[in-house]
Amino acid sequence: MYRHADGPFAARHSLHAYNLKTDTFLWQIDSIGIPANNMRRVEVYNDKVYMPAEWRVHCFDAFTGEKIWEKDMPNSVQQIDFADSRLLAVKDEVMANAPGKKLYSFNASTGNLLWSVNPYTATANRDLLEYNGVIYLSSSGNGLLVGID
Repeated sequence: MYRHADGPFAARHSLHAYNLKTDTFLWQIDSIGIPANNMRRVEVYNDKVYMPAEWRVHCFDAFTGEKIWEKDMPNSVQQIDFADSRLLAVKDEVMANAPGKKLYSFNASTGNLLWSVNPYTATANRDLLEYNGVIYLSSSGNGLLVGID
């Protein structure tokens, strides 16, 4: 991430790929967008890298760095709406949650929106976990553990 003197909204993500087997640098993409403020910035699944930045989900080819798709988060009107979101890729879907918004599922290959779930699923801790086909998360504000098939 590039830091900027004007604050976090002037900062920009960069993405770097390194092959651990061959000990070689593969590619780099600079200035992708305003960074998501979390430690899990990327999700890797089926030779693709998924990354939240601004109010978008970005998908890149893991071997070449070529952008495959980019999709806006529905109903997110400011970049801060997506600042703490997490991504989870499983079973050809990429799930993304925005605080105070819905949980969204995108097709992992095309980025097309597949489904969304009511706003109660926006999580307090932002983590999404999958076990036996169920997505688990804690519901914001009411202390519930939510499971979504």
